[in-house]
Amino acid sequence: TNPDENGALGPEVQDQLIPRGRANRATYMMENDRIEDVSSSLNSQPLPTPTETDPLRSHSNTQSQDHLERTQCGKCLCGFITVIGILVLLILLFTPDGLFAPQPFRPPLQLECLKHGKLHGQPKNLSLMLNGKFEPSGAVWRETTGTLFVVSDNARLVEMRANGEVVNQWKIRPKRDLESATWVPDEANIIWIAEESPSTILKFNTTSGTVVKEYPLQLPVKTQNPNNGVESLTYLPYNGQRAIEALAGNPNLSPSSDGYFLVGIQQTGEVFVFANPPHAEPFTSFRIPRMSHRARADLADMTIFKNHIYFVFDKHKLLARTQLASDPYEPLIWEYFGLPDRGTEAFAFAEVENGTVAFVGLDHKNVRALYCYEC
Repeated sequence: TNPDENGALGPEVQDQLIPRGRANRATYMMENDRIEDVSSSLNSQPLPTPTETDPLRSHSNTQSQDHLERTQCGKCLCGFITVIGILVLLILLFTPDGLFAPQPFRPPLQLECLKHGKLHGQPKNLSLMLNGKFEPSGAVWRETTGTLFVVSDNARLVEMRANGEVVNQWKIRPKRDLESATWVPDEANIIWIAEESPSTILKFNTTSGTVVKEYPLQLPVKTQNPNNGVESLTYLPYNGQRAIEALAGNPNLSPSSDGYFLVGIQQTGEVFVFANPPHAEPFTSFRIPRMSHRARADLADMTIFKNHIYFVFDKHKLLARTQLASDPYEPLIWEYFGLPDRGTEAFAFAEVENGTVAFVGLDHKNVRALYCYEC
């Protein structure tokens, strides 16, 4: 029953596998011969290609080729869009108004007291020259008289020298909430004072000691607290037109005025610009950049010194400054400095015999003081 050396079965086994009976045996032999003929015929023919026998596989190959072509086209399109995007980005960054555009060379204003990024030094305490109830809320140095004018929340105005010597003092009647002061170069014996609530600019005559005129302001901002209204005031002469355009970011503003009053709002940190004399409504406004809304929300005072404008922020103990541009297209260079104490309400620079000094008035909780820093 085992296969022989060539792997074939013996005659006995083959005879057992063939059906019994002469007719059945003949039929089996004929069918077996036919199968062998068909098998040899198939083996002698070459194998057909897939395209001749399988239309589904041919369709699949066509789809694959189309998908490959579409993928290549998509890659080309993505590459083209990427190149265009890079070109646009480079144009935005390096054009004259771009982020990395070359900045105009401007020698920095070197003040020793701000040299290390914050106001520092050994200040002289001028508080002893003032009444204990005096609450410094704004200050301005008048170059024509060589004196410092300081206003108090309790409706007082004091004129003093750089060493703290009091020259004059006035009580403003009726009692008002005074916040800041400034002066106009062409006007003798006049100090302009900001009243917080209601929002008003007062024209005060130091000779008569009276308010000669009031200018109510209509500000397009509603303060939730009357103590968060007008907090700061400064003045730009008529040649400050381009500086106003640069600060407002509007080169086509073209304001026409003899000068400009800048009024700062404590709650929002926004600065409104009024013509001289102050009209009811401002003609433009601006905010200090690179500061969060929360950090900007306590603008306490403003001052101008050596062609720079300074902004004091009380709660965050911050002093910001930028140049007064002579060209509305000139990029503004902003600098930020720390302040040593919370509650800085008054701030002013002055050129005196010994150099530059900075006056800092504090009014926070039980601390009420006026200091002089050498710069």
